[in-house]
Formats: sequence, C-alpha cells, structure tokens
Amino acid sequence: MLSNRQESDTFNDDVLLLDGAMSLVDVLQRRAANHPNKTAYTFLDYGVISQNNLTYGELDANVKQLAVRLQQRVGLGERAVLLYPPGLDYIVAFFACLYAGVIAVPAYPPSNNRHMPRLRAILDDSKATLILTTQQVEGNIRQFPDMTDDLLGKHWLQTDIVERSIDASAWCPPILQANDLAFLQYTSGSTGD
Repeated sequence: MLSNRQESDTFNDDVLLLDGAMSLVDVLQRRAANHPNKTAYTFLDYGVISQNNLTYGELDANVKQLAVRLQQRVGLGERAVLLYPPGLDYIVAFFACLYAGVIAVPAYPPSNNRHMPRLRAILDDSKATLILTTQQVEGNIRQFPDMTDDLLGKHWLQTDIVERSIDASAWCPPILQANDLAFLQYTSGSTGD
C-alpha cells in the first residue's frame, strides 16, 4: 500500500507525463512508454477479480496490431461498428479505432433475432463499412433466421483471431484534427425508425 506522500508523488509524475497530451492515443502511448508493466485495465466478471488484465504495454501493442489491420481495410474517417460482449476485446477495438482514425460505433451484440432491427438501424444510420467482433459473436449472429445478404455482405473482422503476419511497427499515426469525430454512441431511443 502506498503512503499519502507516495500517492501524491505518483499523481504528480502522472500529471507531468500527460502534460501536453492532445488525445487518448497520446495518453495511452505515453503510459505504455513510461509504465509498460503497470495494469491498464482489469475485467471483473460479475465483480470477481480475475487474471484478465492488460498492462499499458500489452494494450498499446495489441491496439497497434489491430490498428494496422484497420488501416489496411478502411480509410481515415470511415466507421466501424464494435459488436462485443463486456470485456477487454472491446477496449482493444475501441483504442484501435482511435489509433487508426476510424470512427468507432459501439453496439451491444444482439442476443436473438428480435434485436436485429436495432443493429440494422445502427448500421444503416452510421454508414459503417466494417463490423469488428469476435468469432463467437459473429457465429451467433450468422445463425439468426433473419440474416439477410446485406448484413452478411458487410465486411466482418474477427479481432480475436491474431494475424501473426501483421507487424505492429507498421502502424502509421493518422493525421487528425481536434474536432474530428472519434465515436458515435447510439441510445436505445435513437435506433428506432
């Protein structure tokens, strides 16, 4: 446990570290460079402490690798729907969108066919060109009886499949402006026709 003085020194060091950071990308990169082994995120499954952690260094490396995949598939400013259950996969995908200059559109994965109209409304309104998800979520959705060719024809990227040929060092920081859109968040009331 840290003393009050140690906590104060750590806070002050963190403030200096983040001074001048212009984006969440800057913040994560600075923390990854200065605290690579410090835990960035821990996923608590129903409040139970688990070993499901990401350090700043791991997060930055995973995000860069996925950002390279995104930059190879879509252009700057395009939109990607993020279909993830709660967990660290969502965190990686969200930051990868920021690193790639892709607009993230978070949506909860439909659990049955009845929820498909909401997903379709989000896809149509956002004009997303890509769906980021896991193998399991995509497999579940493809089993729904109302899956149509327009949804099946979308570009799907299963982010839990690691492509060993992708080199995270190939990541190119996008040129962004302060007023560029980072993500679109739909509420349950905004997805009706």
